[in-house]
Amino acid sequence: MIIKIKNNKNEMSQLIEQVSEFLKANLNDTFNLTKIKLIIEELIMNIINYAYPDNSVHEIVLEAEISGGSLNVIIIDDGICFNPFEGIEKKASGTIESIPIGGLGITLIKKFADSYSYQRKDNHNIVRITKRAKSSNVNTKGH
Repeated sequence: MIIKIKNNKNEMSQLIEQVSEFLKANLNDTFNLTKIKLIIEELIMNIINYAYPDNSVHEIVLEAEISGGSLNVIIIDDGICFNPFEGIEKKASGTIESIPIGGLGITLIKKFADSYSYQRKDNHNIVRITKRAKSSNVNTKGH
């Protein structure tokens, strides 16, 4: 799955809807879906809010695939050079549903993702996230 959006908050609902449809078609565990959607939403909102000081229209690309029992997500943007995984982490407490959006995003991503990485290549930020699914939670259709 490849989704392209502009750096506009109004496009987030479309992105999350398309991601949700893809995940529901391929993964069965609702709790994991919530974590995956939160990871994606936090990363994309950080890009929209902080990557473009020029206030011009830019494209953000999200690629997702399921391979070997894992969901692999790549997010590419042409914003300012920024590694979201460096810096101060905040502590999260409570359930996932009770944690407010904002401020804890990177901490939650690091907690929920099985692996994550950042790379700057050809004036683009490239973030990779992997979330493993239990084999019983992966549908075989469409693979």
